[in-house]
Amino acid sequence: MLPIARTGAPAWPQGGAVPTWGPVIDGGAPLSVALFSATSASCVTGLIVVDTATYWTPFGQAVLLALMEIGGLGTMTVAAFVARIVRHRLSLRTRWDTAVAASAPGIGDLNRILSLTVTIAVTTQLVAATVLAVRFMVAYGYSFERAVWHAVFHAGSAYNNAGFALHTDSLAGFVHDPCVLITLALLIIIGGLGFPVIIELLGTHRLRSLHARMVVGVTAVALGVGTVFMAVCEWNNRATLANLNVVDKWVNAFFTAVSPRTAGFNSLDIAHMHPSTWFGTDILMLIGAGPASTGGGLKVTTVGVVAAITWAQVCGRDRVHVGRWRVSDHVQGQVVTLVGLASALIVGATMALMALTPYGLDRCLFEVISAFATVGLTTGITPQLPVAAQAVLVALMIIGRIGPFTLAAALSMRRQPLLYDRPVDNVLVG
Repeated sequence: MLPIARTGAPAWPQGGAVPTWGPVIDGGAPLSVALFSATSASCVTGLIVVDTATYWTPFGQAVLLALMEIGGLGTMTVAAFVARIVRHRLSLRTRWDTAVAASAPGIGDLNRILSLTVTIAVTTQLVAATVLAVRFMVAYGYSFERAVWHAVFHAGSAYNNAGFALHTDSLAGFVHDPCVLITLALLIIIGGLGFPVIIELLGTHRLRSLHARMVVGVTAVALGVGTVFMAVCEWNNRATLANLNVVDKWVNAFFTAVSPRTAGFNSLDIAHMHPSTWFGTDILMLIGAGPASTGGGLKVTTVGVVAAITWAQVCGRDRVHVGRWRVSDHVQGQVVTLVGLASALIVGATMALMALTPYGLDRCLFEVISAFATVGLTTGITPQLPVAAQAVLVALMIIGRIGPFTLAAALSMRRQPLLYDRPVDNVLVG
């Protein structure tokens, strides 16, 4: 809300009033705008009610980038890492909580995991930022300072699956630039794999655990099917892919399938996509990224376990097997609980948005899933939402970012085995 964070420009270059609420400090951003933007950045979502490129000063944009980095690495991981530096030690409780947050196999490896987490994040972003900066200077004539700032900001936004961009049209200006789009897509994928998978790959150079194999496998299937789906639905749409050459069509279809993994960038005009594409994007946004990653959503492992349970039931098996492993009953219970609560939340929030706004089911559902899955994609209605609807999205972003992890951790640490059992009876279903 500080005046130094706002340029004084209107909310959007093309005009249009944005509903606001709350006090304003000497010409700074109103409370509702600052709260929505800060929540979106710290929850690595990317939904915006004002234009990031023109509304915020470089100071304001730097605040957003800092929030994205903190939100991407995880509050618990950052807090533990800082505590380790300041105190040179961690309490047993902090080590345990951080190990759960980072999906570490035990507290003995915590210090190594914390160091690797930060090292991987910084190194990956620096390499990508270097590529982007060179591309911006050579292909677009950016000055050195502008190229470096844009490269660092977009690399941080992509790796942390945030989706904030320093262009009013997000990445539509790079629709013909495979170098920029593929670089950012790779950052999104790496950040969305999750630190446990990356660390396992670096340590063993292959996937040993069921978790890592399921993350990579479901991710590959989602990206492959998503790319083909986007291409088929939008191939002849003159507002999106129809006017591009074949290479650009497939690159943008791939990028449009990657972005719903909770990144939130768009190189194509989402508002003019076919409604079937919106629905397919809803599904990709719900699937999300890997656990303990910079992304959100229900997580690819949740989808993998649901698929495994379904297949086991279809085959008439009383155990759920994936490869040479068996999925524990406890994990199956976690998945059912998470999917059930998420479904109820999404339905309730969608109904609330439909009651508060003049928009229909497809747009409201898209907005709700985008906020809950911390994606940041929109059909264009976010800046026009009334303050009450903005508050609904703020709550969804917070719940979507910390809710699934908190629920999973609580279910893991609050197991209370019963010393008795009750008679079994059958319930008719279907």
